[in-house]
Amino acid sequence: MPSARTNLGPLTTEWKYPDRCTVPVTDCSTCTNAWQGQTCGNNKDNTQGVLDDTDCWPPRKSSIAAGNAVNGWGFYSPAFECPQGYETACTATGPETGNFNFQFSIQDDERVIGCCPSSGYTCAQPGGPQTCTTIASRGSLQVASCSKQKTVLNWLTLPATVTDETSTVSLDGITIFAPMIQLNYREKDLSLSSGSTRSTTTVSVPAETGTSESFSDGSSSGGLSTGAKAGIGAGVGVVGLAIIGAAFYLWRRRKRATLPAAELETKEDTKNAGSVLNYGSPPPQYPPVELDATNSRHEM
Repeated sequence: MPSARTNLGPLTTEWKYPDRCTVPVTDCSTCTNAWQGQTCGNNKDNTQGVLDDTDCWPPRKSSIAAGNAVNGWGFYSPAFECPQGYETACTATGPETGNFNFQFSIQDDERVIGCCPSSGYTCAQPGGPQTCTTIASRGSLQVASCSKQKTVLNWLTLPATVTDETSTVSLDGITIFAPMIQLNYREKDLSLSSGSTRSTTTVSVPAETGTSESFSDGSSSGGLSTGAKAGIGAGVGVVGLAIIGAAFYLWRRRKRATLPAAELETKEDTKNAGSVLNYGSPPPQYPPVELDATNSRHEM
């Protein structure tokens, strides 16, 4: 039978599952169960002081209370996208059960997503509150335990043979549980979903003109890159200035050559008394001018 509906609040912005919440906590060194999203503290119901860490859940309404065990806690609505580090693991639509029987009742016009950690977890309700679960059977993983309200970290390599104070146990694997984040929304809520889309999944960004500008690595297009176009534009500008300078120089030479001889003699006699002009002699030679190469073309 579904539990009473508890709406923890909206989740329309991006939220990341904290890294520290991914470390499973075990009750003992020979235990075969472990739980993510735990912390060590004052819990009279647990001899080690293990309790649910509410900071391993997305932000909630301030009026939502929690005990040492949240027992599935509730759902977020409106909410559309699983937290970072989580992924869709089960779904349901309205009265249809879908592929999982959610703990909290679903209204006819609602769509529901069950979010679990992105590492092979599945939705589960093993005779109690809904949760996520997986089985670790090979490799090494970091596990934690509580001692005097403090966290103790250890590495566990599976399969393992573990000896405690009273016995030796072979661990072929451990079952790990993690908080399920349930998201509910209605069709009319979709207008609020634009703020929850992550930038990491966006393949285009709005350009200044209001159009869409897709990212590309340049290898799939035959056109010039922005840097190449900028370099060509700079080169054309420099060549244009050189042509204008050469034209002005030739125009000055031609103008001087067409002046009357008497005028030339008068100007030169006034400027250099006693000097003799040798008409027909070659014009003065100007040293060649090289373009400044300090501002070479570069990619933008």
